[in-house]
Amino acid sequence: MEKTALEILEEFARKTNRPFEKSDQQFSVGGWNKLPKSERWISIKDVKKASFVSLDASSNRVDEYARISGIVIPVKLRRRDFSLKIAEKDLVDKLNLFKKIRKTNDKEIDRNFLVDCSDMDLATSLMKNTSLQKRMLNAYKVFPGLKTEVNTFKLQSIPEFEEKVVFCVFRQQWIFDRKQVEELFELAYFLHDSLLKNGIIEI
Repeated sequence: MEKTALEILEEFARKTNRPFEKSDQQFSVGGWNKLPKSERWISIKDVKKASFVSLDASSNRVDEYARISGIVIPVKLRRRDFSLKIAEKDLVDKLNLFKKIRKTNDKEIDRNFLVDCSDMDLATSLMKNTSLQKRMLNAYKVFPGLKTEVNTFKLQSIPEFEEKVVFCVFRQQWIFDRKQVEELFELAYFLHDSLLKNGIIEI
């Protein structure tokens, strides 16, 4: 019998000796649409503060965070109103001259990345790190559609993150490959340290 997505990730957690929590719920919603809804998630805790999280609530939500898979780390912001989004600039973004895109005014950054931040000067300072740029561009080759975000949404479905500000490195397609999960942990810790060094978050 073929294993479910949750079973595959639960097996990964057990094999790597990482504690985990999971949920697989079905429920009904009132109104004309009587189709059953579902929400499933798993959170696998690393020895440090990060967790690998996969969530699918797409049957009852339509927002961009209804299905995610990646690394989540609770953070303490130096400025409570700070938020950040970083994604790869794809060919469509590069060719669409009429699309309004915020710029850092750094040619190398703006050529490869989409950056949206409550403080663009601080985001530019962060992204000027060539080592950071290289690691993120390499990650995009392995994880198409990968996003890096700080304080953009709440993971209310998962008790350990409820009401917490989070830093996330994720994509909107579930990740199952063990090697890729470990690579994502490594990338997330590197980016977390970069946020710390740039004074965006604090210990």
